[in-house]
Amino acid sequence: MMKKDLLPTLLCASISSAIAGEWDFPSNAATVTSDGEALNYVSQRYADVGSFRLRYVTESKLGKHYNFDVLVGGEYKHQRAVVLSVDNDQRVARIFKSLEDTVVRNGLVITAVELENPRRLEALEPPELATGSIKSVNVNVFDPDLRTMDKVPQPDTLWKNLEDYPHSIRYVSKPVSVLESGGKLYLANERVRQVDAKELQQKNADTGAWETSPTSSFLAQEGVAEFASEAALSSVTYDMPEFAQIMAFYHLDHSLQYLSSLGSDLFSEPVRFDGRGLSQDNSTYYFGPKAAMFGITGSPDAIDADVVIHELGHGIHYQIVPDWGYGHTGAIGEGFGDYWAGSYSYRVQYAQSESFELDTFANWDGLFGFKKNTRSLWNQRARYFERSEYRPHEYVGGELGDELWSTPLFQSLKQSVAKYGQIAFSEFDTIVLQSMYGLGRGMKMHDLAESMIFVANKLYSDKEYAQILKANFDIHGLIKEPFRVVNTPKFIDPEHGIDLQIQRTLSLSSIDGVARTDLAKEVGFSDASSAVQKIHISGLSNGVCAKPFDLALDIQYQVTSNQSVRRWQHTEQLVYGQPKFVTPVTSVNAPIPDADQNNNLGVKSFSYDVYAQKTISDNLGVYFELEHEKLTDIELKLTSPDNVVIRIKPHEYSSGNTFKRHFAAGNSKELDALKGTSMYGIWRLEITDFAHQDTGTLLKWGVSELSGYQCENTTTDNNKKPSTTQSSGGASIAWLSLLILFTGAWLRDRKYY
Repeated sequence: MMKKDLLPTLLCASISSAIAGEWDFPSNAATVTSDGEALNYVSQRYADVGSFRLRYVTESKLGKHYNFDVLVGGEYKHQRAVVLSVDNDQRVARIFKSLEDTVVRNGLVITAVELENPRRLEALEPPELATGSIKSVNVNVFDPDLRTMDKVPQPDTLWKNLEDYPHSIRYVSKPVSVLESGGKLYLANERVRQVDAKELQQKNADTGAWETSPTSSFLAQEGVAEFASEAALSSVTYDMPEFAQIMAFYHLDHSLQYLSSLGSDLFSEPVRFDGRGLSQDNSTYYFGPKAAMFGITGSPDAIDADVVIHELGHGIHYQIVPDWGYGHTGAIGEGFGDYWAGSYSYRVQYAQSESFELDTFANWDGLFGFKKNTRSLWNQRARYFERSEYRPHEYVGGELGDELWSTPLFQSLKQSVAKYGQIAFSEFDTIVLQSMYGLGRGMKMHDLAESMIFVANKLYSDKEYAQILKANFDIHGLIKEPFRVVNTPKFIDPEHGIDLQIQRTLSLSSIDGVARTDLAKEVGFSDASSAVQKIHISGLSNGVCAKPFDLALDIQYQVTSNQSVRRWQHTEQLVYGQPKFVTPVTSVNAPIPDADQNNNLGVKSFSYDVYAQKTISDNLGVYFELEHEKLTDIELKLTSPDNVVIRIKPHEYSSGNTFKRHFAAGNSKELDALKGTSMYGIWRLEITDFAHQDTGTLLKWGVSELSGYQCENTTTDNNKKPSTTQSSGGASIAWLSLLILFTGAWLRDRKYY
């Protein structure tokens, strides 16, 4: 989708993104049968919030969804919404609340003008369907794109135009339903119609007159595509301007028919498109006129099915959630579009028993021009930061927000297909679509992730789609759990016991929890008032030194007294004993610079020499200790002598401002990639601060061979003679890394679909 002002996060003057979306699950499932009853229900339940007015109603496979505007003191709050969902028995199932302004810049609440004052499209149109008849004709297309069809590797240097493609051009012949009117054929039917766009128009707020929108960037009009005969339409090739129109027409129509097969007839009128609409190397979907426009520079965007179907993805989410905006909807929309395109390409290849670059979006169009513009559907490094804004095509924590959303969806699809076969395509796509119902303005990624798991359990309780989704969301931290274990050492001194800290992420009215382990008596807790529950478990016995054991948490909780009791279960793996470093960790006390141009863009590097000439198995330990005003800004990148990279996000382990933690090969999955590589040589630590305004200090860090574990009065022995000569190097600036970060991580001149 088209993007205007891409500014790095650290250069934005003052951007805040509040916590907004939240699900309520009422304990008393009242019956709601009408718009009026829905209004009365939310007005009584949330009387302290303000007043409400119905905006729209949608229906899904799970029931009906009433979307309400929020008014405070009679003033319309355009970023806020309440959505009441009732099941197919008309009983209240859940409520989505977005009661805060989620996008505030420099103290101003931002307005999504497209939602409040939609634009319209001025364009030449084909004849109306009533003037003729629908006819089936075969046309030449790429499906999904020429590189995928030919399995051509990515070029060493990007292609500038179609003539650079190193192979002969070939097509597949596909039937399309077109309009025959007045002796000519047009790319139009009841689902989609090709137009020749002229300009966007917006309504003047004062006069009410329609005026040319200043954001219009359309190609000079060429006329609506028309064909004198079936033979003329069937013989169009890639070097003719009509080919882009045919590609867009076929793939839009095919995707809309697939939607219908899933029970999702979303569009009441044909989707309008112009395959040669924009004069720039970009494509976009316009909410107001429900129209997709495609750019032509380099390789025309429309001859890559990924781009065509991605833009339709924006139309899909706007049809399901007509007030799609604010919160994280920018990146979610882009990620969904990438997923929707990837799902189609995967279906095509699966049917042909092929697999080519499944995890890459725009693997044709993204290889044309002066900068590679593909996107990944397998970005496992991306992590979720709830309070970040997540605008389209922007980097948060060093990773693209679009990929943060598309990756768990697409990887879940692949795992589902591996488990259930062909049927998983339609079932999983149905989950993705149906999960968007019941949300509204201000939704964040964790809101939609929770909805997706809810829908998967409701629609396919006999299958493991919900579990697959949960596992993939967990990789990225996209599930907002009601509790999280923080500041709890993984390696336990048996004589001292376990110091467990459980942080609640929601305001709760009651909790009833228990912590269990086979090594001690269970401990109960019920304090709902404390943000962090501190629990000490002593008397550990019968543990096996240096071996893991499980700590199980089982908590029942209520958010408020009028909500249903819910249950949270979690298992934390701990290790009996503490690793013994051959070389003691020493203090560093080095500043972690802030992320601005005066401080090396927030990147600082350190080195550490390890002289043990051994292969890593379970004999390596790593330790970090640092303080920072905002741990969510920080990433640690540890590179071994064999150039194996380990990434650590301190905020995933700690709350507050302090991170201190041991990692040990064999007992810390974070170090699994190091097994079998060399311990000997220079270890490099790079600390990156991704956001402006906060600083910190690296207090200690070290890498060492382990001599064993300390367990009570006994010590394990690795039965190896340890190397005792190790040294710590000083801090240095990784200038090449800085350059890469600066030019490649957040100041990227990308193409935006």
